[in-house]
Amino acid sequence: MIKTFYFFLFIFNSLPSLASGKPDRFILSQGQRKPHAPQRFEVDRTRAAQPDLTAQYRRVLEQALLDVKPPEGAHGEINSFPSSHPAKRKIGDVQPPRPLRKTTTAASLVLDALYIRTDSSSLLASLPTGDIFIALGHDLYIHKRTRECINIYTPADEVAWYFTSVIYYHEYGVIAAGTSTGRILIFSSTETFRHLRTLHTPGKVLSMSSNHYNKKLAIASLDPNGSRISFHDLRMTQHQVASWSTENISCLNFDPSSGDTLASAGPSGIVRLWDVRHTDEPKATFNPHKSSPINTIAWNPYKSHRIATGSSQEISVFNELSGKPYAKMTGTEAIRGLIWTRSGLLSAEGNQVHLRRYPDLENISWTCRQDSGVSQIALDQEINSLWTIHPYEEDQKRICHWDNLPIELEPKSKQPDDSQARAQYRSRRLIR
Repeated sequence: MIKTFYFFLFIFNSLPSLASGKPDRFILSQGQRKPHAPQRFEVDRTRAAQPDLTAQYRRVLEQALLDVKPPEGAHGEINSFPSSHPAKRKIGDVQPPRPLRKTTTAASLVLDALYIRTDSSSLLASLPTGDIFIALGHDLYIHKRTRECINIYTPADEVAWYFTSVIYYHEYGVIAAGTSTGRILIFSSTETFRHLRTLHTPGKVLSMSSNHYNKKLAIASLDPNGSRISFHDLRMTQHQVASWSTENISCLNFDPSSGDTLASAGPSGIVRLWDVRHTDEPKATFNPHKSSPINTIAWNPYKSHRIATGSSQEISVFNELSGKPYAKMTGTEAIRGLIWTRSGLLSAEGNQVHLRRYPDLENISWTCRQDSGVSQIALDQEINSLWTIHPYEEDQKRICHWDNLPIELEPKSKQPDDSQARAQYRSRRLIR
């Protein structure tokens, strides 16, 4: 009886599904079973309508704690922190500000120098002690770091000659001063500054350059055929070891990386490279300024095979092996001086001195300016200072000193500094 009751109850509950032709939703036949699929849920629209608290919190954090104004725009809440690297910037980033250029118009020291000659190639030479060697007319001076000026040489009688070029010879710790009559006076750079010996050349000394490797001094002087380049070894009594004639020369410079290559240039606009070991013929000839007179030439001591030259209105940097130009800048003023630094290229242009970035030669960060033109510059990286000569005003000829240059200084050696002791020993060997 009970079994009959449950049988009819089961038939009664199965009638709706049998009538619709659909199987039971809990029991599937073997052919109706489907593979397992992940469950899907509908979006909670009330939750999606709520504001994004993360973006609001980021804005509050920037304004209250970091004091940074978020950029405006649709992406302001995403890219609130601008990147300084151009490749990592995103939409909405703020461009980083460019560094401001600093213009200096007041020199830290101004010296009257009425006896400056405009036909001289170099009247300043910086010493390792931070002192500066100055040649004015037929007098020589040492300007100390303590602002004390000492006259170390004055001829006994009135003379018609004058000093045209001075350099500091690092290898022996001596100072060489060339004159308009072809004499080169050698002085000790120690405290006494005494006259050691005198060299002789045929005519007016035009330019000088020293070599740290083979310990030679190159001198360009006037010659009946134009100019003469002579090499002198100060360790010998017969100091002249080689010489040859060439066209007019206004500047000389040894390659600091090897010491075997000498570059010369002058009014013809031709740059000649000489191998001082083998021949008296130039090993290469270049014309970087289309025959415009070259006033200054400088090798790059930080990148090999690069030479910078300055002409009437142009700076050119080219390769010594192929002559390929690396950079070129055309201005409106004559280029009178070039000095390589780790931060760029110092150039004397007109009445200003610029620090130009390499290789685009763009003027960056710093400029010094005077009323009269700049003819020569000398850099002292020991105390981060620059010396400039302004000879073009007859009644206001000046030598200026500029402090706090924005350049990277040379790394100082960790070895003890015994340069003074070496200079004294070597200078004693030069006395003949």
